[in-house]
Amino acid sequence: MRYTMLHMIPVTRLLSPAIKLSPAIPEAFTIFRNMIFSAVIAGVLAGLLLSTVQRIQILPIILEAETYEVADAPKMVATEWHGRTPADGTEHIIYTVLANILTGIGFALLLAAAIIAKNRSGWKNGMLWGLGGYAAFFVAPSLSLLPAIPGTVAADLESRQLWWAATVVATIVGLGLLVFSKSLLMRGPGIILLAIPHIVGASLPAEHESPALEALAHAFIQATVIANAVFWVALGALTGLILQKISASEN
Repeated sequence: MRYTMLHMIPVTRLLSPAIKLSPAIPEAFTIFRNMIFSAVIAGVLAGLLLSTVQRIQILPIILEAETYEVADAPKMVATEWHGRTPADGTEHIIYTVLANILTGIGFALLLAAAIIAKNRSGWKNGMLWGLGGYAAFFVAPSLSLLPAIPGTVAADLESRQLWWAATVVATIVGLGLLVFSKSLLMRGPGIILLAIPHIVGASLPAEHESPALEALAHAFIQATVIANAVFWVALGALTGLILQKISASEN
């Protein structure tokens, strides 16, 4: 018995630092839980809102553009496409809504992490973060690579995706340096990062569109600009508001 007690004392001393650090674990779990909860709620609501705006503004343009695409296809292919239209239309709407919700949750996680890191919640601050996301993920890439609708001529998909990803990263880092850096020396590289993707430029198709598709393309661009603005502003505001409500209820 004496041997056991003597050997238990060092073990207790070894475990004591972990016991003292244990309060940090529930706190980190609470932060993570709040981030996930707010992102899911905000992502679902913003995704449904985006789907509604797309259904009203963007879907009619896409359907009209697809008539040009089907008209240029072989007759057998066009017949098969028309035979699948009702089912594919319903499935397309369902998949689009699910994709918008998942996209909203993913982007809301980024916004929630940024809001929590800066410890400034509320719908106004959240909306500012949403505008930053709108600038980084939509506006900046669209300055050189406009959204394309079905039936339009586009450059190689892989090169466009690579340029888009590089532009998003450069814009996020550049905006971060401009907004949060206190040193003027660090803001210069931020401006350079914002400009580099557009100096390099995105891959563009060599061919030009028909006048009819070109008119639809302009309408599609205007609709996507509005839809994405609504989505990002709503996503940021909802994320900030939900985080504020959670924090107030816990306090």
